[in-house]
Amino acid sequence: MTLSYLPAGRRGFVPRPCGFGARLLGLDPAAVRTDPAGGILATRQERDLLRGDLTLVGGDGTLLPEALGCALAQTAQGSWRVAGAADVDPDEWDLLELGAADDHPALAAALQVVAALAREGAVGVLLTGPLTLAEHVAGHERRAAAGEDEDLVDACGLVVCDAAKLILEAGGHVVLEERRAPTADELGLCSPLLNLLVHHRRPALALVHADGAGAFADGHAAIGAAVSGAAVPEWGAPWNAPAEATVLAPRIAAAASPERVQELVRALPGAAAA
Repeated sequence: MTLSYLPAGRRGFVPRPCGFGARLLGLDPAAVRTDPAGGILATRQERDLLRGDLTLVGGDGTLLPEALGCALAQTAQGSWRVAGAADVDPDEWDLLELGAADDHPALAAALQVVAALAREGAVGVLLTGPLTLAEHVAGHERRAAAGEDEDLVDACGLVVCDAAKLILEAGGHVVLEERRAPTADELGLCSPLLNLLVHHRRPALALVHADGAGAFADGHAAIGAAVSGAAVPEWGAPWNAPAEATVLAPRIAAAASPERVQELVRALPGAAAA
């Protein structure tokens, strides 16, 4: 299945704003994370300025780590990052679950933003993929063990699946973000998530920060497109995705200069933001 929001004849543009719209409006990005009304205003601001093919909510990738109890910290650029492991004993990793969305204010707000904006155009939510979510839960010291713990990856896959279901029900699209690409065996642990996306006929866009999309690129019906490396630049890195990349998905920091952002967007091939 293909991604319905990607254009024909040019590369897709799916920016990952991280509090950018809130700063432009003079709002506190920290407050906007849990305020649906502020989130709707800020996301509309990002949509109208960036003019991406998909308007993305939760671009800093912290919604699910926070929901599972990982500590967050604000960066110098005003965005958020995962700063610590979840307070979960390794013996209980297999018991992880998302629970009710209302128990997680930032996730609940994101879902309300999606429900409001889905009537106006394509909107999606960035979800941390199961492998990276497992690493966040385990923490830096146990990161290697997290990748080898099938119970933890399986539990995180179910958490992502539950969040994806809520997004789809709200009318949104799913974007999965991983530090590295999964192997075929690792992707197999995520079968509930993949089956959900296929059932709803709304495949995910997969973003991989390391080079190579791995099993995401093997043509699974649940993954509409997968890009990696230079196609997923951090703020400040060049927007020079390789020619074969179907999507450019740059991070836009909260403190990014609007003038610089507009300059970069106008320079995109095909004038995606013209």
